[in-house]
Amino acid sequence: MKSILSVLFDIKPVDRMGNFDFEKIRKIESIINLRNVNIKNKEIDVQEVLTKEKILEELEEIERSDIGLKEIKQSKSEINLDLLEEFYFPEVASKKYFNVSTPRIKQKERHVFFKKLPKSLVGFILIVFAISLIVPGASFISRGMNIKDDVLSSSLSAYQNLLAAQNSLEQADWQTAEQSFGLARSNFADAGYEIRKMGNVVLSILDNLPGNSLVSSGNHLVKVGENLAMAGQTLASAVNLFSFNNLFNLINSKESNLTDNIVLSQVNLKNALQSIEVANKELDDVEINVMPSDMQEGIVSLKDKLPLVEKMLNQALSYSSALLSILGHDNPRQYLLIFQNNSEIRATGGFIGTYGLLTLDRGVISDLFIDGIYNADGQLHEKIIPPRPIQKISTTWSIHDANWFADFPTSAQKIEWFYEKTGGPTVDGVISLTPTLIERLLEITGPISMPDYDVVLDENNFIELVQYKVEIDYDKELNRPKKILADFAPKFIETLSSLSSENKKKAITIIFDCLKEKHILAYFNDQSLEKLSIDEGWSGKILETDKDYLSVVSSNINGYKTDRMVKETISHEAEIQEDGSIVDTLTIKREHKGGDSEYDWWNRVNSNYLRVYLPLGSELISANGQSLEIYQPPIDYQKNNFKKDPLVEEIESKMITDKKTGTRIFEESNKTVFGNWVYVSPGETVILVYKYKLPFKIDLTKPTDSYSLLVQKQLGSIGSNFNHKLEYPEDWKISWRYPEDSNLSSGALNIESDLKIDRFSGATFEF
Repeated sequence: MKSILSVLFDIKPVDRMGNFDFEKIRKIESIINLRNVNIKNKEIDVQEVLTKEKILEELEEIERSDIGLKEIKQSKSEINLDLLEEFYFPEVASKKYFNVSTPRIKQKERHVFFKKLPKSLVGFILIVFAISLIVPGASFISRGMNIKDDVLSSSLSAYQNLLAAQNSLEQADWQTAEQSFGLARSNFADAGYEIRKMGNVVLSILDNLPGNSLVSSGNHLVKVGENLAMAGQTLASAVNLFSFNNLFNLINSKESNLTDNIVLSQVNLKNALQSIEVANKELDDVEINVMPSDMQEGIVSLKDKLPLVEKMLNQALSYSSALLSILGHDNPRQYLLIFQNNSEIRATGGFIGTYGLLTLDRGVISDLFIDGIYNADGQLHEKIIPPRPIQKISTTWSIHDANWFADFPTSAQKIEWFYEKTGGPTVDGVISLTPTLIERLLEITGPISMPDYDVVLDENNFIELVQYKVEIDYDKELNRPKKILADFAPKFIETLSSLSSENKKKAITIIFDCLKEKHILAYFNDQSLEKLSIDEGWSGKILETDKDYLSVVSSNINGYKTDRMVKETISHEAEIQEDGSIVDTLTIKREHKGGDSEYDWWNRVNSNYLRVYLPLGSELISANGQSLEIYQPPIDYQKNNFKKDPLVEEIESKMITDKKTGTRIFEESNKTVFGNWVYVSPGETVILVYKYKLPFKIDLTKPTDSYSLLVQKQLGSIGSNFNHKLEYPEDWKISWRYPEDSNLSSGALNIESDLKIDRFSGATFEF
């Protein structure tokens, strides 16, 4: 068996017959051991550098005393000084010894899968992104390890397994990824074992030898690789607990292990976090400047990324605790469901014709009740004055009109209040759905037969047939027009739960898309959970910005279901004046495509109270295209002992009406709002144009300043066409713009898009 030092120094202590000279090995090792003892006894300075020359000198002295000068010369010839220099002093070694290379991960191949992922499921999909940071960062560790062939072999195997893990991640194959990470971890452990065979004493001396920081740094890099692979393994295991089958256990099992899996995943997350922290500390001990040049960039990149990974893992732990609370792990949670029909658009998505009560217990639906909203409203005894536009169709305010405010948390609180006044229980939050979600999921489930109603529902007829059964063809004696929805829900849920794995993946993607497009909204009474909903973009909250802002919000008041037939185009133009002031022109074009439909509710006049939400302090210059109406209360509310709603009273008491245009101007959700009636008949087009001045300027006293526009889509809407044009003095220079592919011409920036999701654009000017 070879001595450790013979491996380290590449000494070949053999006699003329090729047998090992163990006496020579013992003498060499005694040099190291004696120095260690002297250091402990403080007989020599710990800072004294033991160079290769000193080791050889001491070896010569021992040999001289034992076997004489002749044998010393012979032993020196047996020490390959060139190879010794190549190993310990690589910075001066011949480049011919450094020709080991391994393939790199191409930049374009990185993070392919992660760009396709929808937004995280309460932070757990963030774990996948964390793994995507780890894989390419850790892969460089397996390159350039020239300590010995066995170390290099283990490192190359680790590299190959990391590539296999990355490929599995791109295929969302968490189980295989976990296995590949485990193999990489084992490979790195083998490499570390080969290094540790040198012995702690030897390694400590090597750390002090001039030029040997490469050996030390390589040792630390192997430890980094081992810990990163360990983190990848535990992270993949955590994500695997949230396979699509496990997620769908939420809707089809009475004994789901979903929340138990979340608890288990928290253990994995904590272990992964510990591994990342260790890797981070080991990485701090790597001297970048002594590493091969092709490795330095990767090391720097990993040093930058690991703190971000730590932060994300801590956030994922926090999110997992929130998810446990939402799913009722410790105590059952009860949520009020509201089904908002976006064919009859309202501020937060649509008319509330149906509601439900959902109970979640340890991640499963323990109870689901669905009913028509008027059955609940019939139990309301409070007499509340509704907002003025609603008074055109109702003298009282109740649940089905309570989603009046464009800010969903505000409307959700109002809905909860009315629901409790009907005798309903106090709930933990409000969840909103539009029919768009059901339509898209029906594309995956296929048709669902409803024999009791003599219909088969699919993505093409769901809205029409359900609307027909609710409005016309229902049991008038039973008088439960929404019964078809109550009967449809369990069949739909059962069908979802029986989907193939591939279709479950598609269904999850649809759900995340609907969250992004605001067809699913969530409000929680618990402040920490509500903050989570806001952070994830599920809350439907009106956002704050110190620059330009726009949200066009329609409310169908007695316009039947005609919004499904209305095509809307929103054009926004911001013109920056020479003095830095900004004048916006907003054009809203509404085309009614109905008129010849077999369903009468789509052939009616679209009656819309349209509100435009703008930066607080915006000043109206002109308005054209609106219908002028004078407000008259339908009854004497004071005489009939109606109560005022505090929020409605606060808004309407400060409302002013522009004398020239009849536009109502008021403040809501920290925005200035313009309100007008807009009517469009079947086959016709109406164009509403606002011109207004923004409350801020471009600051010309600074060398640079910026303009940006945040546009929030109307909650639950299918999405309008959207165009934006930014005009500015031609002598101004744009140093940055977003989106980068926006059309730039002399003095103008043009963007054509849609409002299926919120949009942001901006530019920075140099003067």
